[in-house]
Amino acid sequence: MKNTGDGRRVHRVEKEVQSVIGMHLISGFSQRLSVFVNVSKVIMAGDLRSAKIYLTVLPKWQQESEEFEIKSSSEELTSTAEVVSLLNEYAFEFQNKISSELKLRYVPKVKFYADLSTEKVIQVDSLLSQISNDNKNNTEDQ
Repeated sequence: MKNTGDGRRVHRVEKEVQSVIGMHLISGFSQRLSVFVNVSKVIMAGDLRSAKIYLTVLPKWQQESEEFEIKSSSEELTSTAEVVSLLNEYAFEFQNKISSELKLRYVPKVKFYADLSTEKVIQVDSLLSQISNDNKNNTEDQ
């Protein structure tokens, strides 16, 4: 039977792993990333031996003569897949960092995944804005 305390421990460890991975991406990762990577969610197995790490990848703004440019969404999707693939190749580095930062009996095996929920929220928001604008135009025409 599962003890309710175990669920709280798993949740606490998920938050700690999220923090360690996020800080390592910012200041300690051996590879240079040309995008911003946010650790949006960590899901750990009940035995704490594996972790699914969900990432949101955002392009960096590039300033050129006072104008900001951002990559198109098709490049962004390719970039997300490339970043997830790269991080999965260097999973051992993150596992070593977790091992050195957290006192756990077993070091969780990490696997990175793209979190597409942010993109879906943006799409829904865009559709709702479009519907709202269409409704305004229809009421003005009448």
